[in-house]
Amino acid sequence: MLRGRQGEGEGWLTGNSQTVNRLRFRESGILLVLALQVLLIWAVAPSVGDQSAFMNRENLMQVARAFSFIGIAAIGATMVIVAGGIDLSVGSVMGLTVVVTALLFERGAGVPAAVTGGLLVGLACGVANGALIAVLGLPPFIATLGMLSMARGGAYFLSGGRVISGLPASFVDFGQGFLGGFIPYPVIVMLVATAIGVVVMRMTAYGRNLFALGGNEDASRLSGLNVRMLKLSVYALAGFFAGLAGIMYVARFGYGSSTAGYGYELQVISAAVIGGTSLSGGDGSVLGTFLGAAVMGLLGNGLTLLSVPEEYNQFVVGLVIVVAVFIDRLRHSREGA
Repeated sequence: MLRGRQGEGEGWLTGNSQTVNRLRFRESGILLVLALQVLLIWAVAPSVGDQSAFMNRENLMQVARAFSFIGIAAIGATMVIVAGGIDLSVGSVMGLTVVVTALLFERGAGVPAAVTGGLLVGLACGVANGALIAVLGLPPFIATLGMLSMARGGAYFLSGGRVISGLPASFVDFGQGFLGGFIPYPVIVMLVATAIGVVVMRMTAYGRNLFALGGNEDASRLSGLNVRMLKLSVYALAGFFAGLAGIMYVARFGYGSSTAGYGYELQVISAAVIGGTSLSGGDGSVLGTFLGAAVMGLLGNGLTLLSVPEEYNQFVVGLVIVVAVFIDRLRHSREGA
């Protein structure tokens, strides 16, 4: 039976319960880091009157809503990385989805039609990435870098560089509203999408095949897996989740702009890496990625509350990413010893 790298799918591939426990231990470790991060920020963040500027419901829900776009897009990106690929086009695909959705609204489309159109744009970009990689044999880095530029250029061309406003109130109310007056709707969408991603990766043959592909592509091919179709489909899924993130983005802000999602590809990949997904492929966790997105969201919020200049903010985030990758390399070297 195929054996992927040590990760979320390997327990189902090999029947090794120790691997499943190792995964849960890793996710528990990230959760512990998240809890310590909350306590640290709570301790050092300033207060507004008699209330902490950090530990209050409004701030925490705003943080959750802010990283929900990253969390949604990172689900598909995690699947791609687990399968041994990379997707640098996530942010630009989000931007193109935002523009197309806003333009459809501007031209009289209803909410179902505009949302469907936006999702199809994301899916089409993902399929194009998959075709370039699986059919034409381009390296994932080159193919998705090209899509990054094409999607961003397409968003600018379609919008003419202008801000597209006048979206339906019902759509904007959803993006800015709260379930029960407490949990933002984009956060609900992120949680549901994360749950679906966890089920797909942990409990389906498709998820196991993605781990096997990322662990050893040649062995996957020799075992009879349709490697080309797996690559095509996983990039299509990444495009779909990027499109869904774009839909939530335009609903939240109530307008479309060609700059939407700019630089999000770095944050999406960072969330996956911080969450324990290995850039070498064959190892990763959708739940870990969700926790990684939360770590990044809280880190950014904490630095903002402490009035840390933006340039230092970027430095700290970059440092966290480097440390996460270094730890991942150390872990793999020890497991391979």
